Amino acid sequence: MKRTVNMISRMAIRPARAIAAMALATSIIGCSIQPSRDGIATTTTPSDRTERAPKRTTLGSVTDRAGHSHNLDAELLAGKKIVFVFWQSWCAPCRREAPGLQRAAVANQKALSFYGMVTGSDQDVDEAGVVSFVADTGLTYPQVRDRDATWWNRFAVKGTPTIVVVDKTGVVFQGHRAPEWAAFASTVPISQPIAASEPSTPTADGEHGTVTHGEQKHSEEKQVERKRQLGMMGTSLEITAIGPDAETLDRAIDAAVAEMQRIEDLMTSWRDSPLNTLNDAAGQGPQRVDREIVRLVARAVDIGVLTEGAFDLTFASVGKLWDFKADPPLIPTEQEIREKLAHVDFRHVDIDLENLRIALPTGTRIGLGGIAKGYGVDRAMRVLLDHGVRHGVVNAGGDMKVLGTNFGKAWEVAIKHPRDENRALAVLRLSNTCLVTSGDYERFFLKDGKRYHHIIDPRDGRPATGAISSSVVAQDAAFADALATALCVLGPQRGLAIIEQLPRVEALIVDLEGEVHASSGLAPMVLEAKLSS
Repeated sequence: MKRTVNMISRMAIRPARAIAAMALATSIIGCSIQPSRDGIATTTTPSDRTERAPKRTTLGSVTDRAGHSHNLDAELLAGKKIVFVFWQSWCAPCRREAPGLQRAAVANQKALSFYGMVTGSDQDVDEAGVVSFVADTGLTYPQVRDRDATWWNRFAVKGTPTIVVVDKTGVVFQGHRAPEWAAFASTVPISQPIAASEPSTPTADGEHGTVTHGEQKHSEEKQVERKRQLGMMGTSLEITAIGPDAETLDRAIDAAVAEMQRIEDLMTSWRDSPLNTLNDAAGQGPQRVDREIVRLVARAVDIGVLTEGAFDLTFASVGKLWDFKADPPLIPTEQEIREKLAHVDFRHVDIDLENLRIALPTGTRIGLGGIAKGYGVDRAMRVLLDHGVRHGVVNAGGDMKVLGTNFGKAWEVAIKHPRDENRALAVLRLSNTCLVTSGDYERFFLKDGKRYHHIIDPRDGRPATGAISSSVVAQDAAFADALATALCVLGPQRGLAIIEQLPRVEALIVDLEGEVHASSGLAPMVLEAKLSS
């Protein structure tokens, strides 16, 4: 299977968006951020429906994972409503909502028939994760594998969890949180729903595995904090974990650090690595590559499509000319840049996900520096979750993922002034999300009064001039990492236009004149309208 990859199981956006954004939405499915554009659809009440001409809905039948067939039309004719719950095993809000949905399914079984819908091909859906999710959350209503996305497309689902309620007239509710079930089953008692303000466990990895959810119970057991600081992936790494047992937290942090080291060893371009082995084989046809590299390269290519080439992993073809560690620093000539720039184009990367092979054209090199650090943060958080940690932070030099709460309160994170770290542009209260900042101050040198920095514009092979810095809030650190890099290339006008199209993604950009530009969700939190650059 070549680049036509089915990623529907990890998608948060569907049609009504460009194909590029569809392929890319693996990184932002199914979670909420603070702040965010919720995108919850409005409910159509029974009284509203009486104003429409009656129209009978036909749903047909479904077969659940146990092989049992269910005639949905017969249930509708019997006066019941069908509740479709679209979820994924690794989606934290899905796990948060699952207990309440299970209670509602049992309490309202005379009026409502619940069906869980897991969308995606067998290749893209983690079956073991599905089994674990069902067992962990105690789901007893039928679960259906929507392998070809028929039901997802029918209801134009735009993220998980999505709850769709259908009666004989059609869809009467569609949203990301459970409705007031009394509106659809008024004669049946309902259970108390989970509070909307309750934090959910975040998606720890944009591609793999399951997550679990837990509360911070101060009244039952004392919570302690453990923290580790060290150097990793060319930057400073700080991991914080909060929980009842210090030894457990230490083991979790040890494992998270080891996971970050594994990702660095796999994807570094500064020493021998599987990634450099692939680069050295450019022009020699398809090369078998580690699964994680193939999948991350595929995501990077999709982000290249979304950002119109502003994020291009083949920038490394020309990026090698810029050595920010040299003393004195050297600036490549126009001819050198022109020659290498001919090999920069992510569209020429041939990816075979099924057979785990990548082919690079002669002279082309790929670099994952703009996405691998974020991916490492995702993986480190995944490991913390696997070790039972429910509250903590992984911060790798500005690529940050926050989990749960800081002793019961949201984590407060400041977006710093790109020229003065003691000044804040905005202060965000975050829980279960990511904040990634990129800028021209991370690695740079000054020559003849001009700043040369490490974010290379793949369109001209020179340091980007779109912005001084950019910060992105999203559910997936790898995605946020790549977007933050692209925004430094694109600048505020085109960059924020892309951000506004992406649900649950926000951004703040400081342009070259020191002006602060923010997406609609972050604009109210900007503390300074103009900065001195």
